[in-house]
Amino acid sequence: MAEHLAATSQTPMTTEQALTKVEQLRGEKMGWGRIAKDLGFKLGPVISKVERSETAVRTADREVIERGEGKSKADHLEKASGAERKDRLDRPERAARPERPGR
Repeated sequence: MAEHLAATSQTPMTTEQALTKVEQLRGEKMGWGRIAKDLGFKLGPVISKVERSETAVRTADREVIERGEGKSKADHLEKASGAERKDRLDRPERAARPERPGR
């Protein structure tokens, strides 16, 4: 939002100044939609850009793992199979319920 504000502001503004402005408005308990409206732009494009960035980060992380630079698929499969649970103590058997006396 600060980058968008700095790029579209009528007065020259750095990203840091725009970020300070947005933080100030958030400090006044304003919601993101209200801040966007007061600053003169729509929130939808900002949210879309954030979502695209998050998707790009997830894709890059996945590629790192596939190249073998992160955890291997075997590590993930071992964890999913519950291999580390072998060391846990087994639960005791559940005691049988006592019978109810007849009415």
